[in-house]
Amino acid sequence: MEIIMVKSFHMQRCFLTVDHFCSSQMKKILFYFIWLFCVLSLTIIFMTSICFAESISQPLREKSMSKGQSSNSILFNNQEIIPYIRLAILNVQPSQIENFKSIAMNNVQSTLNQEDDVMGFYSFIQKEDPKQIFVFEIYKDEAAYQAHLLSPHYKQFVMNVSSMIENRVLYETVPVKLARKPTSLPAHFYIRIAELNLKPKDLNAYKMAVIEEIEASIEKEPGVFAIYSVALKDDPNQLHFLEFYADEQAYQQHRESPHFQKYLTLTKPMIKSLKSFEVESIALGEKTIHSSAIETTK
Repeated sequence: MEIIMVKSFHMQRCFLTVDHFCSSQMKKILFYFIWLFCVLSLTIIFMTSICFAESISQPLREKSMSKGQSSNSILFNNQEIIPYIRLAILNVQPSQIENFKSIAMNNVQSTLNQEDDVMGFYSFIQKEDPKQIFVFEIYKDEAAYQAHLLSPHYKQFVMNVSSMIENRVLYETVPVKLARKPTSLPAHFYIRIAELNLKPKDLNAYKMAVIEEIEASIEKEPGVFAIYSVALKDDPNQLHFLEFYADEQAYQQHRESPHFQKYLTLTKPMIKSLKSFEVESIALGEKTIHSSAIETTK
């Protein structure tokens, strides 16, 4: 009897040991599955968040890219194009300024009257340095520019003024933003030209900031008629601006506007050098212009 009880005791002890072992293993297995479930759940949540963020940001990026592209393109004869823009800076003999102005006026008029694919032609004289002349030309494409060079009136212009010009620098440019109100330029206005040299690493950020500022200026300020911004093709860090205001007061009000002050704060660290000066119109002409694009109508 005693032997049977001892055996029974040992068997119970063995069963308890087995139960304890099994219980411990089950706990470990259960803990492992709980841990695995948590890891998988967190991974799924994380990946879902990334996909959701991507689904939101993608349209915004596309919108931003579209906006950037539309800043470079304009509407011409119901076709969206990227215009071909030339900038010339001339130094004219002081004694020949008046003669040059007269000849330039005739050239601008002939160009716009006879060349369908010339969209805008502007020539200015710097007020503080009257011998310096700026010429800003907008063509449908490079072919239109080459056709202009072969035109009889341009050849006559070159022949008439070549002896008057002391120095000439020509630039091919890429539009950054061409924006203006949907009305023709008035008979009298205040014009400024600005030249900026940017830090290369800040070029894209600067363009985004200046496009936003230009659009706000055209939309919100009655005295801002047009702002054209271009970058030199061979030196994209150098930008040139052509700005038309109702008068000098409108220009000063523009500089004090909230959107311009925001632009100044954002872009000041990006700019290596800046030159800005008032110019007077020698001769200018353009086709019909609407909204933030240049559009011609027949």
